Amino acid sequence: MRKLFSAIGLFAILSVAFISCDTNTKDVTVLPAAAQSTIKNDFKSEVSNIEIDKKDGVIKEYEVKLANGMKIEFDTLGVWKEIKAPSDGEVPRALVPDTIMNYVNEKYPEIKVRKIQKESYGYEVDLSNKTELQFDHNGGFIKVD
Repeated sequence: MRKLFSAIGLFAILSVAFISCDTNTKDVTVLPAAAQSTIKNDFKSEVSNIEIDKKDGVIKEYEVKLANGMKIEFDTLGVWKEIKAPSDGEVPRALVPDTIMNYVNEKYPEIKVRKIQKESYGYEVDLSNKTELQFDHNGGFIKVD
């Protein structure tokens, strides 16, 4: 009986430790390789925080904040879902599909892409002039919001 209570007590302690474990870190190695590569190759800033979003102990996404104010959300495979630049910055052009970047450059010259987010229909793009654009999966223009 004593061993049973000891085992239950140990299980309870480990469960509490697991649930309350820190999901915030600066350690880039917790990210999938694809996310690490994107950060290394496309952003010119150090990681200031990584928040691991879990539900029932299963990782759902990674939210990365960079020292320059950029925020990136990655899925469990390390593919970006959303990139948001600070008010004085812009999303790296290499991460915006060419057809979308061409449209923005043609219709909104001198305007920066502040945010790009993957949606079920394609992409939502927010510009520095507060314009919100929607594009399909191929980068074809849908509408202005």
